[in-house]
Amino acid sequence: MFKVYHSNRMENLFDRLVMITSAPPANPLTSEVIVVQNQGMARWLSLQLAERQTVAANLDFPLPASFIWRVFKTTLPHTPEHSIDREFLLWRSMALLPQWLDKPDFEELKNYLKNDNPEIKRYQLANRIADVYDQYLVYRPEWIKDWESGKERHWQAQFWRSLVSDLEKDHRSRLFSRFIELCDAEQLTGKGLPARLCVFGITALAPVYLEMLTRISQVIDIHLFVLNPRLCHRGNIAG
Repeated sequence: MFKVYHSNRMENLFDRLVMITSAPPANPLTSEVIVVQNQGMARWLSLQLAERQTVAANLDFPLPASFIWRVFKTTLPHTPEHSIDREFLLWRSMALLPQWLDKPDFEELKNYLKNDNPEIKRYQLANRIADVYDQYLVYRPEWIKDWESGKERHWQAQFWRSLVSDLEKDHRSRLFSRFIELCDAEQLTGKGLPARLCVFGITALAPVYLEMLTRISQVIDIHLFVLNPRLCHRGNIAG
């Protein structure tokens, strides 16, 4: 079950969260999992729950990316311990750039680096490339999939293929595809997943994350709490 609650007041969303979490999990040793935007929201919820319920214990507040990685590790075999992150992409780009600058589609990058302080500028360029690729893995997984199948010839596609050509572990985009295939084959179970999941105070979710939550809601209960300033009636909750 996937249920969404809207309100223009955070306090009313919190009241509904308290109502839902007041029923303890069937297993008393199971943590209450609440996905949050940042650690500031986790701290606020902890204090508010402690004040409302006297005791706030066994609470787990993962960020969206961390929770999704847990799902990968729980549901997909051979998931690596850590994802291919931005730092990995930065230093690998830094190392591989010199090999590509003389190729036909890389003239613009070569011109950028041929002025003063080439090493510093190469680091800055690699840093920017890593940032863009890191976002593509979450927000444009279909591009990554096309590039790895050889469909595009522009420099970003060529360079990406070089970055991941000898990697033995899957990155987030590949794992997302594997997860969807698992769901399409109706092989997803609730084993290893929390009995229920609350998502609180998230201002934006990547489409792939929302798709995964939708698929997960087929086997566990998911409650999404959305602060919606457009609601006209102060304090109303729409579910």
